[in-house]
Amino acid sequence: MPPASPPLHARAAIPKALPHEVVRQAALERLSQVHTPCTVLLAASGYGKSTLLAQYARSTRRRVAWLTASTGDCEVQQLMQSLNRAFAGRSSVEVPAAYCASLDGFAQELVRQWGQEDLLDLIIDHAERISGLHGAFLASVVDMMPEGHRLILAGYDLHGFPLARLSAAGQVDVLTQAQLRFSPEETARYMEARDCPELAAPLQQATDGWPVGLALGVLDPGRHVDADDLLRDVLATLPPPIQVALPDLALLEEWNEASPGGLGVAMPDHWLVTVRGAGLPLTPLGRGLYRPHGLLLGLLRRQLERDPARARTRYTQAAQQAMRAGDLLSAARFAALAGDETLLEHAAARLFPTLRSNLEFALLTETTALHPGTPPLWWQEYAAIARIETGEVAAGLQDLHALQRAGQLGALGYAALSLQAARAGDLDAQLRYAEEGLNHPDAHLHPHLNLQKASALISLGRLEEGLSVTGHLVAEARRRAAPLDEANSLNYHQYALQMLRRWDEQETALERARTLFHDNGRPASALQIDTKRIDTQLLQGRLEEAEALLRQSLAQAERSQPVHLPALYQSRARLLMARGQWPEAAQALQAAQQVVERQGLHVMRPFLHFNTFDLYAAQGETALAEAHYQQGLDTATLPMFRERLTPLYTGLRAFDQGDDVAARRALTHMAESGVDRAHVLRAHLLLLALDARAGRLNPAQLEALVPALRGVDLQVLCAADQVRLRPLMARLGTQNAHFLRGMEQVPVLPQQPTFELHVGRYIECRLEGRVLKLPLAKSGELLVWLLWHGSGTLNELRSDLWDGSRDPRHHEYFRVVVRRLRALFREAAPLEVDPLPYLHGRYQLHPDLPITCNLLEAREQARNGQCRALLILRPQDLLSDVDADWAQQIRDTLSQEQVQTLGTVESTVAQQDPAQAIAVLREAVRVHHDQEAFHLSLIRVLTRWQPDQAPAAYQAYAQMLDQQFGTAPDPTLRRELQDLGLRV
Repeated sequence: MPPASPPLHARAAIPKALPHEVVRQAALERLSQVHTPCTVLLAASGYGKSTLLAQYARSTRRRVAWLTASTGDCEVQQLMQSLNRAFAGRSSVEVPAAYCASLDGFAQELVRQWGQEDLLDLIIDHAERISGLHGAFLASVVDMMPEGHRLILAGYDLHGFPLARLSAAGQVDVLTQAQLRFSPEETARYMEARDCPELAAPLQQATDGWPVGLALGVLDPGRHVDADDLLRDVLATLPPPIQVALPDLALLEEWNEASPGGLGVAMPDHWLVTVRGAGLPLTPLGRGLYRPHGLLLGLLRRQLERDPARARTRYTQAAQQAMRAGDLLSAARFAALAGDETLLEHAAARLFPTLRSNLEFALLTETTALHPGTPPLWWQEYAAIARIETGEVAAGLQDLHALQRAGQLGALGYAALSLQAARAGDLDAQLRYAEEGLNHPDAHLHPHLNLQKASALISLGRLEEGLSVTGHLVAEARRRAAPLDEANSLNYHQYALQMLRRWDEQETALERARTLFHDNGRPASALQIDTKRIDTQLLQGRLEEAEALLRQSLAQAERSQPVHLPALYQSRARLLMARGQWPEAAQALQAAQQVVERQGLHVMRPFLHFNTFDLYAAQGETALAEAHYQQGLDTATLPMFRERLTPLYTGLRAFDQGDDVAARRALTHMAESGVDRAHVLRAHLLLLALDARAGRLNPAQLEALVPALRGVDLQVLCAADQVRLRPLMARLGTQNAHFLRGMEQVPVLPQQPTFELHVGRYIECRLEGRVLKLPLAKSGELLVWLLWHGSGTLNELRSDLWDGSRDPRHHEYFRVVVRRLRALFREAAPLEVDPLPYLHGRYQLHPDLPITCNLLEAREQARNGQCRALLILRPQDLLSDVDADWAQQIRDTLSQEQVQTLGTVESTVAQQDPAQAIAVLREAVRVHHDQEAFHLSLIRVLTRWQPDQAPAAYQAYAQMLDQQFGTAPDPTLRRELQDLGLRV
């Protein structure tokens, strides 16, 4: 519970020393050495963890932010608020509310801002109170920790925090009881400071160096050390008014002179001086604030609870104070202890929706068990949902169905039943429950229920109905200016668009949804979208990008969203198959299978079995392929699967068995009705292969397929079809110029590894697809600056990167950045040159350093007539965390060059290859959906080369103006376009 006065983590205070406090020199030196991004003090109560941390905070030259975790900090929102308060006053770190929608988004923004500070430690004391549920969050902070900064955790138990993994990786330094117990020399100094040196040896032997035992032993050296007995003896020496009132403070974990007044408790003046003088164990936290030891608080709480009426009063006060502070979890716990059902339900009504939306189901289970009587119906629904999500699926469903039979189930319960039906693949039940839930008046749940309804309609093949529902949800979210609701609705909307084979519109919806999630601090919610992006990158042959995003997405899914793991593992298998790494691909599919079974994701089984069939069929493992084909048929029971998925693999199997009639029938159905672009293209190519095998390949059919295959990497698309396509390749033997010849294997020559600097919202450095961790915050900015400008003097670099600052600390920081960048390049790849030489008074990147930058490559390609890479950049989004003139100049330059490049596409490129110009402009418009110049270039080119499609592009332009700016196209502009031939 928050103390009556401002807690330490809300102030920039460093704890003050006690007069006789013994400095733990060895432990303090160990704590002062920063070799790892995390240090853990792990020991039982009474080993002086807080005291040691206070000594360190006073002695270090580094800045320190301090959070004393409360019991409420195991809830996500409360934890994020507490961490923000911990940094306040000690740094400029403050994570905006937009990033507080999820722990993943909060962690990324926290670490990003942290990296811009001078060296700073975050101390979390009582860490056992948050690590149980948020160990993965703390681990991700450690994984992303900026160079030189540190997280320090202290607690008696860090369950949930992957201490073993991080220790093995060299990321954590652990101090345990062995390092925290008093040595005989420290005990001797401690006793000498208390004028009883003769007690050193016997107490050291009796306590084995247990610090709190030594402190209590001094109080009564004639007795065996029993903490409770000794504390009672000390309490008995206090004046009666203090003795009587002290149990009322048992719920406050930090005391100051004003604490009793905040609870309406009468205490004599200077009562805290008297308590300290009696020798009770209190740790000084600075500015008159002290923390009573847990042993003392436990004893006082037991004394308080001997008077139930008094205890209820104090618990009620504590619950009310926690409510005012916004600590809803603590409020609920205290209200339950007070037996105040009204107050408990009031706190829970605000807390439960947050726990559910943050997926904190274990904590929801614990909190729903607090009700001392018969909980209300809405409470019972939350309790049932918590049981389902924590593994008690049958029991939770039984509870919900019981409420349904009694006619007492609300919209929340129907939403849960609909979701569970979807997971089980019962689409009719999913739709039925969603529609029944929509009949209830809980309007705040209607968007969620409508999404469930849309999902069921789409999966049942009622595509236009599903598209109508999602389109309405998207429009309604935009009207309400609710970007996260819009992003969630777009995610379902793109599903309908895919099923309708409107792939360009699907890609636009995906990109907007992803942008909305990231811009509003919910990068974790974009995981499903990134899964689709990976497949698109694979199809386009961008294997390194796909691999980097795949690695990042797998780590994120393992941390918080395992439901996405099967799809990601299958994408990994496709990547490995494209590289010919068949055993590794099989392992990836096996990993997907394990997750499907563990999570009960039955709807994923047909995809998994058919992909495994693909792998074994390509390797000639006929028996294994046949087994997985049959399993795929057995699990693909939904009409959607029978219509949109099964025909491809039925066609492949018939092709392999030489049944050309059955293969042609199934593949033709897939080519005409498939919804996955890769499946449709494979079907078309295999139909051509059937024609080639029959000796009647039609050149016109081959040429008709060329536009659809442009931009597709055939090696990736056809990784499993190399044998099947041999007849087609043989028939093309006389057509050496035909681009389908690219499907043949080309020997790959070894190349020197090249560093790739990718500049987007943030800066990434990659080597052979592996993301390298850049040292210190300014490293990436320095690399971009040097690549863009070529070289620079120290003054030029400091002027741009530090806004003209001449602070000596920035000079030293710059030199550290240079040293560490040199080390990074030399360790990552064998280099015989200085990667960052200082020549003739200027810093530069060595000409022999193999490093590329996507911005420079895009500019160079545009100058050579290849305009796509430059046009799909969004300059306004580049280096979004760098608010400096030099970065804005880069953004402005790229914007100007894009305008010039649009002119090149309209003239030169369109003259030479109209189809290519239109394809590039369409993609550019999808990226720059809010930029007028891109729309107009596309309209002008279409008007000239594909006039039947120009009106639709003009309507899209008009719609953009209306949605983005509330305006209509300029009448003069419209007349100009009509003069060019536009018919609108």
